[in-house]
Amino acid sequence: VHGKANQFDQVVEVFEEMKRSGVELDNASCCSLIGSLTKSSDPHHTEPLMEVWRNFKSTTTPTVASVGDFSTAIVGLLKWFAASERWEEVQDVLSFANRNAIRLDAHIFNTLLSGFGNANNPDAMYECLRTMVQGDAAAPDVVTWQIMIQHFTKPSLRPHVSQDDVVAVWEEWRQLAQWDNDSEQEHTLRTWVNLVQYFGSGEVSNWELVGSLEKWMLENFAQLQENNKRSALSVLEAVYKKAGRDEDVARLTRSC
Repeated sequence: VHGKANQFDQVVEVFEEMKRSGVELDNASCCSLIGSLTKSSDPHHTEPLMEVWRNFKSTTTPTVASVGDFSTAIVGLLKWFAASERWEEVQDVLSFANRNAIRLDAHIFNTLLSGFGNANNPDAMYECLRTMVQGDAAAPDVVTWQIMIQHFTKPSLRPHVSQDDVVAVWEEWRQLAQWDNDSEQEHTLRTWVNLVQYFGSGEVSNWELVGSLEKWMLENFAQLQENNKRSALSVLEAVYKKAGRDEDVARLTRSC
């Protein structure tokens, strides 16, 4: 009742009274407390939430009857820890959800991937992706691979992510990316640009892959909006010019 009314201090009082009275925290109690306290932004409610979470992960197991509330509690914890940038706890919750076969949707994972990427934490991104592709977790979608590419190709993560991993993620994204959908074309182009600039950079230059990206774009060139055509050609031309590849600039000009 207090949680639904956003009376978080009263929720904590109920929790403290349960402890004083020796009342055992069962599945339902933990889920209810977590559902309430993860809605609070008051730092004074952090420690009670952490205490409930520690109890929850050490003593509870989802049953068929409780799995809905259990999943809601897991999602609440993930969102709360991510918003607080407590990435170790996020990984802990993900591992717990994976062990207990709690299915999370792709949107939740994609939100977490963005957070891990913004925090320059590739290990957590890998763990999040492994959770998605294993067991009963939601399968990665086109947004998942776009987020991975966005962060794996940025300068701050380049020393920590192998080119082979970037290629593997590109291959997955390529199967789902859409050039012919106007609403998706901007996202596709932006991700393509990230890859071209990554493979065409001095640090990791791989001109065979740049050529593959160019060929793929040109195969879909007729479907691009005019401004996107200009953007794609401009990016390629700039990458080739910076590397002193004048023959590629001339060839690109002829082909278009």
